[in-house]
Amino acid sequence: MDGGRGKDPVEKWFTTCQSNMDGGRGNDPVEKWFTTSKTATRTGAGQAKGPNGGNPKKQNIHSIKTLYLDMRVKDMDKREAIRQATLEIVAEQGLSAIKMADIARRVGISPSTLYVYFANKEDLVKTLFQEILRDMVTEVVKEFDPAKPFKISLRQIWEVYLRYLVDNHRALFFYESVKSSPYFHEAAADIKTVEMAGPMQLFKIGKAQLLLKDIDEEILLATLGGITEHFSKLFIQKAYPMDAHHIDLCFGILWDSIRA
Repeated sequence: MDGGRGKDPVEKWFTTCQSNMDGGRGNDPVEKWFTTSKTATRTGAGQAKGPNGGNPKKQNIHSIKTLYLDMRVKDMDKREAIRQATLEIVAEQGLSAIKMADIARRVGISPSTLYVYFANKEDLVKTLFQEILRDMVTEVVKEFDPAKPFKISLRQIWEVYLRYLVDNHRALFFYESVKSSPYFHEAAADIKTVEMAGPMQLFKIGKAQLLLKDIDEEILLATLGGITEHFSKLFIQKAYPMDAHHIDLCFGILWDSIRA
């Protein structure tokens, strides 16, 4: 787990347990439980030995840690299945058709299990919207190279954004559905300042170089997003082939709309 950095709270627990055992301090209450574990057999002066002569506490912690890792992988798979089922339902029937029972049925889990992952429908919609926005921003911003001329760099990250939208059209449909719903204000408010910092900084650079219109970054973002999302739909619907010519055409229209 991340080289033992202990970012995971459960990993911290395992690290603490193992430290206590290795140092022989026995201060961890969980270690005391292992001391009386039924899997241990007492030998010699009360020293606990495992079935193969090893330290039973270490063996038990290793077993529990392995079980936890297996469960975490399964849980992440289940959560992804919930996400995909939600996107499918919205693409097929619209945002208003989301019902927790229907999602659980499609995933093959009980409704009570679904509520372990999301408190309610509102939490589900808000969380998935934020994840999709975060994924898009992360994918786009990582391509920005301040050493390159601004227009070239903008073109590169814009094309990454366009292709992301085309390749993830169900996520795009969900994203747009939430934007035009009552869920949007609360969902966007929590991450706006953090997740949108990258694109806003990019626009500030362009304005500082007198390459972009001297207007609020929010307007520039809305213009770029609106034009790109519209063209992505045309490509998804195969109204136009997504070839070099049409990508150049799209970027030319976008650039003319925001350049100084």
